[in-house]
Amino acid sequence: MIPEEKKQPMEEKELPPAENADGAAAPEAASAPVAEENTSTIYTASTFPTTKPRRRSALKRQRKLLVILLAVAILLGAIYIPVSLLTDRQPVRFEDGTRLTDADGTKYYTRKKDGIYMMFAKGGSVCETTDDGLYKTKDQVLVTVDETTGKASVVAVPLMEGTEDKYFNAVDGTYDILLYPMIGRSEVQSIEVKNKKDHFKFVKDKEGAFYLEGHPETPYNSMMFATLLSLTGYTNTVARLDLSESNPDAEGFRQNGYAEYGLPENTDDAENYFVITTTDGVTHRVCIGNVILDDTGYYARYAGRDQVYVLQQLEESDYNSTLSGTLLTTLESYVTPTVTTTISSTNYFDVTDFTILGAPGNSTDLEDFEQVVKFSYEPVERRKNTFYANIPYFGQGKLSGYAIDDYQADVCLQYIMDLSPLRTVKLFRDHTDTEKNLQSFVEEYGVAYAMEFTFNGSRKGEEGDWEPVRSDQVLHQIWVSPLMRNEDGIDVYYMYNEVFDMIVEVARTSVEFLEWDDYKWVNSTVFNGNIGYLDKMEISIKGGTTAGVTGVTNVLFDISYVDDKGNPIAGMEESAQIQVFATYGGIQNKKINDTLKFRYFYQSLLASNLEGSMPKGSEAVQEALKGTEPDLKITLTFETGEETVVRTYCFYSGTASSGRGAYMTLNGNGNFYMLQGRVNKIINDIGKALSENEADTVDPDAKS
Repeated sequence: MIPEEKKQPMEEKELPPAENADGAAAPEAASAPVAEENTSTIYTASTFPTTKPRRRSALKRQRKLLVILLAVAILLGAIYIPVSLLTDRQPVRFEDGTRLTDADGTKYYTRKKDGIYMMFAKGGSVCETTDDGLYKTKDQVLVTVDETTGKASVVAVPLMEGTEDKYFNAVDGTYDILLYPMIGRSEVQSIEVKNKKDHFKFVKDKEGAFYLEGHPETPYNSMMFATLLSLTGYTNTVARLDLSESNPDAEGFRQNGYAEYGLPENTDDAENYFVITTTDGVTHRVCIGNVILDDTGYYARYAGRDQVYVLQQLEESDYNSTLSGTLLTTLESYVTPTVTTTISSTNYFDVTDFTILGAPGNSTDLEDFEQVVKFSYEPVERRKNTFYANIPYFGQGKLSGYAIDDYQADVCLQYIMDLSPLRTVKLFRDHTDTEKNLQSFVEEYGVAYAMEFTFNGSRKGEEGDWEPVRSDQVLHQIWVSPLMRNEDGIDVYYMYNEVFDMIVEVARTSVEFLEWDDYKWVNSTVFNGNIGYLDKMEISIKGGTTAGVTGVTNVLFDISYVDDKGNPIAGMEESAQIQVFATYGGIQNKKINDTLKFRYFYQSLLASNLEGSMPKGSEAVQEALKGTEPDLKITLTFETGEETVVRTYCFYSGTASSGRGAYMTLNGNGNFYMLQGRVNKIINDIGKALSENEADTVDPDAKS
């Protein structure tokens, strides 16, 4: 207790309001009596809250604040989401601000989906689009939408007027009269065309691709078909004629009826018409009449209506055809003229039994034909380290043994790869009787050549020994007419290929190889073959050798190879050393010590070239010569390890080019000649190769 004398009057202070347990201010207490002036204010422990109750109160305030913030966030999110959706959605309106609405009350708007703006029907999914990417309402209103901004513009609005469609084009503010609502490519099931020249039909398959009915594999002109789709899917008319009696210009119609416009009274009797059918089974039939006076359009009728319209005649360009060229033409105008299959620039050379035959008349029996050239390609993988390593094309038939000039063969096959016929003359409607179709071709055009070959699309690879893949081969048999001149003054050939069953017109400049003679096809270096494979050489000289060892008429060179120890090895081994033994004039197996002379002699043979073909009309002379003894005969025998290759060359001196050339055959075939001076050099080099005199040298570079 405080001593009495120590008591001092204390200043009265205002206390902070008391708090409830939850930290809120307590209700205001009733007014207390005012203390007397000298009464001291006594503070007790209960006047100040203890530390523990203050901490609990602060935590409660934080929790309450978090609850309030969470509630606000939820409230804002609930407000933002619908507001965001509403602000992201943009109603589709006309230029005057009127909301686009279908007859049934359906409204449309744009909003983002997958990052771009699209058009939706209210309460529905993304609207259907046309082939041009325009959105379409159920009432066929067409709308374009900016994928970035969502801005929508109405492009066309169909206004039904009787039995036709009247489209308002919002782009230029004009009205287009259509015979029926627009039909996009995806909505077309078939288009049938009938005119005085032909009758054909395009049909859509299950994959959505169009094909010619009855000719599913026949290629056609995509540009012309696109024009057909446009003309029949969007029948924009130039005008609808006024046929009423009040129109004096319709007097001709009142007198002559629809015949005034080249149209039938009964549309079922129309000779020129088209029928387009939608995927929903809706069919539209339109009859085509006469061209109007200024040639800018054609009269037309929709089947079942009395009105006469004018359909516009399109201007031909690189991107479209004309109305007449599309609806009043033949099927052949659509068909892509094709002679060969699609041949790649990477494997055009891979052909087997490529044959060109000359026809003596109009026979179709190939046994009556004469071979011009025949060859096959051998893959480099199969030629590596073989006798044929440097011969990509090997001759066959009458050119067997000859090396085909690979440059000329490439040129020919590239011509075929790039072959672009001028037009399709006829597509045979019946594919089942190709023999009948061939006879039809022969009767109309005749036959000058026949081409046969197998194009190998691919090969099996190393494990399959690079054999052709049988399922990827196409056999071609092409019949070619004599050279003719078409209506445009162009020299052309007409061709028929049973694979495509069509007759096409081909410019002469596209198939120049047909007129090449034998000499252009073969490699003029007729002696070929690596000396490492040479086993023996037999020579017969009618007049005998004239240099070195003279008077020799028959020579046999036997060739073998040994290593540095004298052991027999293959001639293609790097360490192989040639051994040559000669039999001639009663001498048996004489070893030729100077083998370099023999090598030079062989090089001289390899450098001997053909000079040209025998003159035309000399066939009888050639046949007669083959029955006589040649002036020079050389037979080369090669052992390749897999086969024995024998090549016999015969030369008949003074028989060509005014005596300057010697007719030559290889294995009894050929109509070529070599210069007589070269043949004489070969005969002289034989004697020099046999001579042991060092002065008798063989110069492989000398011409004669």
